[in-house]
Amino acid sequence: MKKRSGFSFLLLIVLGIVSCANGHSSGKKQNEPNRAFETGKVIPKVFCQKDPSTTYALYLPKKYSSSRTYPVILAFDPHGSGNLPLELYHGLAEKYGYIMIGSNESKNGIPVSESDRIIFSLFEEMNLGFSVDTNRIYTLGFSGGSRIASLIALFHGGVAGVIGCGAGFPGIDQPGKYRFDYIGFAGTYDFNMHELIGLDQQLDQQAFNHALFLFDGIHEWPSASLIEKAFKWNECCAMRRNSIPKDDHFINAEKQRIDSLLTIEKNSVDKIGYHRSLKNAISFMKDLSETDSYKKTLTDLEKNPGYKQQSRAQQNLLEKESKEQQELNDDFFFKDLDWWKSRIAGYDKRISSSKNPEDARMCRRLKSYLSLMCYMNYTRLQNKGDVEKAKFAMQVYEVVDPENAAKTK
Repeated sequence: MKKRSGFSFLLLIVLGIVSCANGHSSGKKQNEPNRAFETGKVIPKVFCQKDPSTTYALYLPKKYSSSRTYPVILAFDPHGSGNLPLELYHGLAEKYGYIMIGSNESKNGIPVSESDRIIFSLFEEMNLGFSVDTNRIYTLGFSGGSRIASLIALFHGGVAGVIGCGAGFPGIDQPGKYRFDYIGFAGTYDFNMHELIGLDQQLDQQAFNHALFLFDGIHEWPSASLIEKAFKWNECCAMRRNSIPKDDHFINAEKQRIDSLLTIEKNSVDKIGYHRSLKNAISFMKDLSETDSYKKTLTDLEKNPGYKQQSRAQQNLLEKESKEQQELNDDFFFKDLDWWKSRIAGYDKRISSSKNPEDARMCRRLKSYLSLMCYMNYTRLQNKGDVEKAKFAMQVYEVVDPENAAKTK
């Protein structure tokens, strides 16, 4: 089970220092790498040159050479497994010619000062040790790692884009200092799905260049086939920014892929999904190819009574889910085990027999959210030595998610 964590403005101090070093540099990296690594292979543990207490996983494309520069993705896993996203996506890094660096120490629950040090060290290592195109630095993260990836981009200033999976921006009220391209991914059974949908709406209002993809899955790293959309997104955004030359063959192939998808979705009963795909099409192809037809179709769809009805129903469902999450949190230690068994049984009944598939998905997300609460409460109380409350948290955990509870004990 993945955990979420809070953030502090203290982290911004270090990010500001790194920003001074890198900022909005429009030039290519001048430093030559002074270490040699095997290419075309995920290296699970590399020590930072200037801070050996910080390590990272590394992937360099097979034809990597210091004679040219490469886009780079900094990846953050909520459990500090830098190797995991590289193992999942190194085939894409090879295909599209990216360096990938995965933090082995950045994870949920570590002190803010430790996060400061790790982030500073990784950026220092990246700029000193590798042949990086400073116009094409991207961050990628899942769950709490997604919040770190966004936080760096919001306050660092040298990040071209963020790939956020299973969570949105960090809970900081201060507006970000910099803008960047953003692409988000969430499973339809992910308890943070409504957060990503809300962020998508927020980024619309703030005129960010952004896209959102929902997939049939839980709170987990997306598959490589899904994340390939993010690599294609990065390429489109880089062309739009003139960071790389426009590739007409690539653009035409991507437009054909999008048009084929929209043709399939046009007659779907899921008008919300079709609406999202049209918005994504506009974001992908903006300034690269014709988008007026997408915009007209989108405008017409927004006038459609069926779409309006589905949109209202979705908004009501997301508000209900958010309210129920809060109630689960507030009630956790004020209801006995029998009450929780009854509540969970109610979710299970709705999942198996509800005639409304959206309600069934919501119940699965609420069960996942409750599982997360159990895990967080159990580990927190165990660390505090509060044996009785920790025992209760584990008892609820064993009812709602016996598989993960067994792994946690």
